[in-house]
Amino acid sequence: MIQYAIDAAQAITSTVVVSSDSEEIGRYAMDRGCAWHIRDERLCADDVPMVDVLLDVLEHQINPYDVVVMIYPCAPFVYVDDIRIGLKWVKHHRVVYPVYRSHEQPERALLVHDGKVSPRFPEYKDINSDIFPQSYHSAGQWYVVDPAWLRLAKTLTPMEAGFVEIPASRAIDIDTPDDWEMAELMYERLK
Repeated sequence: MIQYAIDAAQAITSTVVVSSDSEEIGRYAMDRGCAWHIRDERLCADDVPMVDVLLDVLEHQINPYDVVVMIYPCAPFVYVDDIRIGLKWVKHHRVVYPVYRSHEQPERALLVHDGKVSPRFPEYKDINSDIFPQSYHSAGQWYVVDPAWLRLAKTLTPMEAGFVEIPASRAIDIDTPDDWEMAELMYERLK
């Protein structure tokens, strides 16, 4: 999957930096013309926010960048044209990322505990869902960000950001084997 991310990055820029603690991935990236930033072990845990990883890369780069594009290697449906739109919007929003329209209503979310379910937001449990605003979710694919702003804000998800809407059929965040299976089905359908 990393090749897909490298291909997308190389389609929009000549400078691609791959951050990884894996020597195999680092060598793979360098063999394809990328720089390899050896990620510090403290930044390799599953619960480390990606903003910390990106800030670490920026801290160690010699050349300053006007814009940074971070692409997740586990995002199989990245379209370069979407990122190009993000590049146009970043000067107005400082951060831009892809979102998709969700059919789920967060107001209807449930919590499971002690073998029972209860409303996550009890204040909405008896309200007709037709009145809830349309919901969107991050597609978990990429971020386009102003690095000077990022160094100060230290977040990829400010309270307001720019976005590029993509179809839900191209949005999946692969975190589990079930996600991988769903991505394979989506890939077959798209191709």
